[in-house]
Amino acid sequence: MRQILKFLVLAAALLAPSIASAQCQFTFPLPANTVVGRLGATGSSGPCQAIPFAALASSVLSSVATGHWFAQNGGVVNRMNDRLLIGGATVGDGAFPNVTQDWLTQFQIAAGLSAGAPIVHELSVLTQPSSAAASGADGILGGAQSLFSTSAATATIGISGYAVNNNATLATDAWAFYGECHNTTSSVNGCIGMELDPRTTVASVSPSPAQQGNVLGEQLACGAGLATTGQDCSAAIQLARNPTKFKVGINFMQDALTGNDGTTGSATAIALPKGDTIQWYNSSGVTTAAIASTIATAANGINLNFNDNGLQVANSSNSYSIAYFFPLASSVNYLSFQPNVTGSAPTIAAGGTDTDIGINLTGKGAGTINLNSAIKYGGVTLSNSVTGTGAMVLATSPTLTTPILGVATATSINKVAITAPATSATLTIANGKTLTASNSLTLAGTDSTTLTFQGTDTYIGRATTDTLTNKTYDTAGTGNVFKINGTTVSSVFGSGSAVSMAAVLGQLRFVITGVNFNSANTDNAISISLPSGVTRYQVTGIRITNASASVSTATAGLFTSTGGGGVAIASNQAITVTATATDTNNNMQALTLNNSSTEAYNDATLQFRIGTAQGSAATADVHLTIIPLT
Repeated sequence: MRQILKFLVLAAALLAPSIASAQCQFTFPLPANTVVGRLGATGSSGPCQAIPFAALASSVLSSVATGHWFAQNGGVVNRMNDRLLIGGATVGDGAFPNVTQDWLTQFQIAAGLSAGAPIVHELSVLTQPSSAAASGADGILGGAQSLFSTSAATATIGISGYAVNNNATLATDAWAFYGECHNTTSSVNGCIGMELDPRTTVASVSPSPAQQGNVLGEQLACGAGLATTGQDCSAAIQLARNPTKFKVGINFMQDALTGNDGTTGSATAIALPKGDTIQWYNSSGVTTAAIASTIATAANGINLNFNDNGLQVANSSNSYSIAYFFPLASSVNYLSFQPNVTGSAPTIAAGGTDTDIGINLTGKGAGTINLNSAIKYGGVTLSNSVTGTGAMVLATSPTLTTPILGVATATSINKVAITAPATSATLTIANGKTLTASNSLTLAGTDSTTLTFQGTDTYIGRATTDTLTNKTYDTAGTGNVFKINGTTVSSVFGSGSAVSMAAVLGQLRFVITGVNFNSANTDNAISISLPSGVTRYQVTGIRITNASASVSTATAGLFTSTGGGGVAIASNQAITVTATATDTNNNMQALTLNNSSTEAYNDATLQFRIGTAQGSAATADVHLTIIPLT
């Protein structure tokens, strides 16, 4: 049967001079290379004695569980003092300087240290320096489970380390945990100083700066959870050379984060709260550049997204682009942005290796480039109200195409000299008209008078004797009097010899040409001009003729007001004009009149109204005949 050493009490010489218990009692100091205990078969107990180390060589160190934790409840508390060497560490002699050395001490001295780490550790656990360690190459193991916890606030910790730097006289350092990994044989071998590998079989909390995660690879905290007042710690993570360097400070594997496999998707690699800064320093430890965010409202958030199209500046809440900066592999020219001091404007400038570099501003599609402030060119401020098209005009010899001038000063245009008036003057030429002077001409007369030329001809003088041909004298004009053989003729009707209106009452005809019969609900005004002294008239006819096409689909009427209002002289009625040629039936129509022989009018304007449109292009002339009444 395998021998088992049951340790009921183990103590060191530095404790009390003797130790007693119900199981074992012994007087210190112990003989060299011995321990206190009972050596016997499994389940039995031998006499309490000082047991030489050699007697333990083939034994198993074990104690029977009591089911208790604290000594006052019956739990067995085993104690060891000074130093404890386990496994491969037992090769060392424990002396200083040590002559017989364990394998780690030999390795560290060969690497350049003055002594091995086991010489300063109370507990040294090393793997066996032989093939016996092939199936178990891990040095030390700590494990804990929360299965038997009785309080929700209980923490389960596999391995704990505590260091207290409380030397008040010397400048000392303290490490709660320290680990080294040495890769000495091959560049393909791995060497990891520490791996923290949590696992969860249930959903974990998605953390943020406002929400702590619950399944973490590492949590670094300051203050040790103590309520006493303390100072802020220096840094959560500090990377340093000792003496060699890291190739990368922090490396995220491409598929390490949820949502991103390194090819598609995205994930949050670093989460920072509002106000936290990524800060850079120069070699003297002085702050230089920084990246920070003080945005409090999600809708105001801004993202920097580097993609294959370039750099996208986007709104965080909806990913809408704010700006895009596109890459160009062969680019040598660029834009530079420079601020300025008080009283001076900032600068957007072209930069690059070329000697002469312009700046291109391009809109999309039919979009324009809008300048909302005044422009200064060559030191001259240009108005931000710009009209017209074409090239910019400069001071000397510009060529202008159809310019529109407001208030301007000129001495000549197209070799035509212009004499400036003392204060102001107006020259007006109607739209589409031409003023030609073949000889020098001076016009003089009374202000605000109009001279009307009826056609190309030789015009008569007021005091000259001339023969008139094809002339019309309108007695309706203000101040006009026409006499024949001493008899005043105010209006002329009919044809043949002129007669006085007082002798014969004739008819007047008013014509509007090219009336659009394809425009529904449209009024066409007919101005009524009566002879002097006449205030009323009788409508004797309204006729449609000279049509460009059939207008038989349309309807029309004659009214005293627009919109078919007032008196319906001729109600809206069907049109029967279907022919356009002369000497053809239905190439003319007289509309039916209402009360034509019983009603007189004094309206200065009548409205010929198209009701229903023809449905296709069609025009015609409209003739109105009236009899003036005294």
